[in-house]
Amino acid sequence: MYSDSPVRSIQLTSGTHQIAITKSWGWIAVDCLTIESADPIPDSAFEISDELINPNANAETKALFTFLCDTYGKQVLSGQFAYQGLHSDEFKSIQEVTGKTPAILGLDMMDYTPSRVTLGTRSNAVERGIGIHRRPISRTVQKKTVLLAGGAASTHAIPILIFPRS
Repeated sequence: MYSDSPVRSIQLTSGTHQIAITKSWGWIAVDCLTIESADPIPDSAFEISDELINPNANAETKALFTFLCDTYGKQVLSGQFAYQGLHSDEFKSIQEVTGKTPAILGLDMMDYTPSRVTLGTRSNAVERGIGIHRRPISRTVQKKTVLLAGGAASTHAIPILIFPRS
């Protein structure tokens, strides 16, 4: 059964563009692709505050937020959710196509929950996260490694774990 899965806004420069749909796990079934013009995004949508909402944030959180504010609009930090971390098919594909690897790794921490541990599941997501933190990185993204952790079935906000570089 097909259903619409809208992507609300993608800004393209004028000219000719090529759009490709490729399978990853083979789970994709595409009936059609509809492209419509949209109203421009107002400049006010890109105005951000450099104040944290939590006055009790720790030093690592403050440093990460400062880094994100300082690079906002100047750099792009890409990320990928990948169970196998740096050695995943996703990271390898991104490396092959772009020559770069994502700065942000999303990991599933579901197998660390008591109910999963009781059932005998094991995970090395933390070790994979440490592995991406220890990898050689480019000069442009030296300040922080960000790991996103969450459960696959979770609809809640994803916490951010920060491993500051020395």
